[in-house]
Amino acid sequence: MNKSRGIHESRGIRGNQANRTPAGLRRLAYGLAGVAISSSVPAADLLPPPGAVSAWRALPQTDRLTTLASFERERAQLASTGEAAPWLLARADDSAAPLPAAASETQEGAQKSAPGQAGAQPKLSQAAPVPPASGTPPAAPAEPAPSTLPPVNVTAEGETVKDYVATRSTTATKGDIPLIETPQSISVITREEMDARAVTTVSEALRFTPGVISEGYGYDSRGFDWFFMRGFDALLTSDYRDGLRQFNNGNFGFFRTESQGLERVEVVRGPASVTYGQGDAGGIINRVSKLPTAQPVREIMFQYGNFDFKRVSVDYGGALMDGNLLYRIVGTGLDTDTQDKYPGQKRVENSRLYIAPSLTWLSGNTSYTVMGEVLGNRTDGASFAYTEPGNRLSRLLVGEPRFNKFNQDQWSVGHKFEHRFNADWMLRQNLRHAATRADNFRVQDYGAFDPADPLNPFPSNPVYLLREANIFHESVRQTAIDTQLHGKFNFGLTDHTVMLGVDWLRARTGSRVLGDAALSSLYGIPVGVPVWDLEIANPQYGQQMVDRPMDTLADTNQKLDQVGVYLQDHVKIAERLILTLSGRHDWVMLDTTEQVSGVSERKNNSAFTGRGGLTYLLGWGLAPYFSYSQSFLPQGGVGADGRAFDPSRGEQFEFGLKYQPEGIRGLFTLAFFDLTKRNVLTVDPGNNNFRRQTGEMRSRGVELEGKLSLAQGLDLIGSYTYTDIKVTKSEDVDLGKRPIIVPKHMASGWLTYAIPVEFLRGLGLGVGVRYVGPRYRDMENTQLDRSYFLTDASIYYQRGPWRVSINGHNLFDKEYVANCTFGCFRGMERMVLGSLRYRW
Repeated sequence: MNKSRGIHESRGIRGNQANRTPAGLRRLAYGLAGVAISSSVPAADLLPPPGAVSAWRALPQTDRLTTLASFERERAQLASTGEAAPWLLARADDSAAPLPAAASETQEGAQKSAPGQAGAQPKLSQAAPVPPASGTPPAAPAEPAPSTLPPVNVTAEGETVKDYVATRSTTATKGDIPLIETPQSISVITREEMDARAVTTVSEALRFTPGVISEGYGYDSRGFDWFFMRGFDALLTSDYRDGLRQFNNGNFGFFRTESQGLERVEVVRGPASVTYGQGDAGGIINRVSKLPTAQPVREIMFQYGNFDFKRVSVDYGGALMDGNLLYRIVGTGLDTDTQDKYPGQKRVENSRLYIAPSLTWLSGNTSYTVMGEVLGNRTDGASFAYTEPGNRLSRLLVGEPRFNKFNQDQWSVGHKFEHRFNADWMLRQNLRHAATRADNFRVQDYGAFDPADPLNPFPSNPVYLLREANIFHESVRQTAIDTQLHGKFNFGLTDHTVMLGVDWLRARTGSRVLGDAALSSLYGIPVGVPVWDLEIANPQYGQQMVDRPMDTLADTNQKLDQVGVYLQDHVKIAERLILTLSGRHDWVMLDTTEQVSGVSERKNNSAFTGRGGLTYLLGWGLAPYFSYSQSFLPQGGVGADGRAFDPSRGEQFEFGLKYQPEGIRGLFTLAFFDLTKRNVLTVDPGNNNFRRQTGEMRSRGVELEGKLSLAQGLDLIGSYTYTDIKVTKSEDVDLGKRPIIVPKHMASGWLTYAIPVEFLRGLGLGVGVRYVGPRYRDMENTQLDRSYFLTDASIYYQRGPWRVSINGHNLFDKEYVANCTFGCFRGMERMVLGSLRYRW
C-alpha cells in the first residue's frame, strides 16, 4: 500500500492520529517547526501527533503553504495573548532574535539521512537564547528511507537555502530528488553563498565551481557571461532560466541574466538532453529566479566600489488574502565605470535597469505563478586592448569612444502552473515568452603598419594601427513550454518516481552585420569600414570613419521549431539501490535565410537520446554511482559561408562517489568522466565575427567538489578539476591538439567564518583562492598563456536587520591574461565592493 495514501486534504492534515482541529494544527505546526513555547503551554500539547511528520511529507507544496499560513495566524494569536516566548515571534531571518534552528531550517537546511544514518543535528544560531530542554519537542523518529525535515520557508516551486549546502536540486531530474540519489555531477550555488561573495554576474557566481571556466575571455565590460564546461564552449549552449532554454542567434544576440534576480544557480555537468532536449554535452547552467514566498521578504541594499561602481537593489514580497496570494518584486539599478580606459579619455561606462515582478495564487491543490522581467543595458561597448608584437598585452584601447557602444533591451513573461490530483500525482507546466534586441557598434584593429616597412603585414616596430568599424543588429524572440506529469507508486520492493513530459520551443532570430562590402569582397571575409589609423605612441581619438556608407555584409534570419517527448523512472529498490532510466525523442526543423549570399535552406533532424544510471546508498552517507548519457543540441547561427550549423551530438560515461556526512551540513562529490562531442562550435580563427564547426572532441577528466556548513559559523567550499581534452576528428591543423583556452588543472577554495567571541558577535571574515593552469592560445599548440593565482577576501558585520560588508576580488591586483586567441583579453583587475543591506 502506498505510504502516503489517504493523508492529503485541501486545507487540513490527517494521519493515523493527527486530527484536523485548530489545536491539532497548532500541535503539528509547532512540532514540525521545532518551536518551543513558554512553560504556560503544556509540554504534551507541543509534541507532534504520531504520523504527523509522514503526513507533512506527503502534502503537496500548495497545502504546505496553506498550513504555514495558518501557522502564522496561530503565532499572531499567541503573541496577542502573551502565550508565546519572545523569541518565538521573531522571523527566521532576524538575527537579533532568531527562531530555534529547526524552525529556521528550510527543506535544504535539514540534513538528509541515508539508510543507517543518524538523524540531522540542527544548526543552532549562536545569537539565539536556547530554550529550556523541557519546552523543546523531541526530534521525530528516523524513518527507514532517506528523507529531509519539512521546510518552514516554502515557495510554490523550489526552496530557499539558508547556507552554502544544497542537498536537493530540481534541475538534473526535473523532480524533487536528493542530490545524493542523482547519478550525475551537480553543483548548486545558493543565494547565501552569492551574497557572501558579493557576486555581480553569473560568471562570478561560478568562479568556485568545478568543471566550469567562468571567465574564459576575461573581463567583459558588456557584462557577458563566458562559460566553458568540461572543456566545451558553453556560452551559447548552456543557458537555461527556470528550466527553460534561453535561445540565441549564434552571434551577439542572447539573453542577459541579472544576478540579483536569482535565488540560486544550478549546474549540471555532462549531457542533460534527456530531460531538457536542448542540453549540451558539457552540461547546462540553470538560473533559478526569485519567486514569491509565504514569509515576508523586505530587503534593500546599497553597493559602492572602485571604478565608481554604484548599485541599488530592492527585494520586496509577502502574502495577501490570508496567504492565498503571494507577491514579490525584485529590482536593481546599476551605474558604473569599468576597468577599461582610453588613454587621455574617460573610462568605459555601463548602466543597467532591471525589474522582475511575480505573483502566486494558491487554491486548494493548485498553485499558479505569473512572472515577468524587463532589463535595459547601456554600455560603451567592448574595446579590445592592442596586442603588441610577441603577444604582449598593452593598455592601448583600439576602439573609438564616440562610436563604440552596446545597447541591449530584453523582456520576458511566463508562468508556472502546478496541480495536485492527489498525494501521488501532479501536473506541472512552465512557460516563457521572451525577446531581446542588441545593437553593437564596434571599432577593432585588423593589423599594424610601419611606414619604413610598408609591405610587411607584421612589422616588428609598428607605428600605426589599422582599424575597421562594424555595426551588428541582433534579435531573438522565443516561446518555450514544458509540461510534465509526475507520479509516485510502489511495486513490491520498489518505489517508483516517474515523469512523463513534452516540451516545445519556437525561436526566431535575426543578425545583420554592416561594414565595407568592397574590402570584404577583396579579403573574402566580412570587413568593417576603415577608420583613420591610430598612432600607437600618441593615440588621438575622435577620428571619423572613412567617408563611405556602410554596406550590409550579412543578413541572416533563422526559424527553429523543436518538439520533444521524454519519460523518466527513478526506481528505488529495497531502500538502497537506485536505478534511473530515461529516454527522449526530439524533432527539429530549422529554416535559414541569408539575404546577402542568397543561401536558403531547411534542415530537419530527429534524434533519440537516453540516460541510465545506478546509485547505491551504502550507509554512512556514502553513495557510489555510474551513469551513461547522451546529448543532442540544435545550434543557432551560421558560419562565415552563411550556412547553418548541424546539431551537436555527444555521449558520456561517468562514475563517482558522493558523500553526505552524518550530523553535519555537507556534501562531497568525486566524479570521473569520459565525454565525446561531435559538431563542436568554436571561434573561427580566420574571422572572429563567426564560429566554425569542428569534427569531434573527446574530454576526459576528474572533478572534486566539497561544501560544508558547520554550526560554529564556518562555511567551506573547495573544488579541483583535471581536464584532458583533444580534437579527435578535424580537417584542420588542430587534429590531435588541445583546444584553446581550456586549462588542464583548476582549483579553488572559499572559507567564511563568523567570529564566536562575544564582544565581536556579528563580525565575520571570508577568504578565497583561485588557480587556473596554463592554456594554449593557438590551434597548433605552440604558445601558452601562463597560469595565474588569484585571492579574494571579505569582511562583514551583522547586527539585527543591518549587514555591512566589504569584498575584494583579485585582492592583490594580479595582472593576468585570460587568453590570447584572436586577441588578448585582460583578466579582471582588483575590485573592492562595499555593501550595506537592511532587512525589515
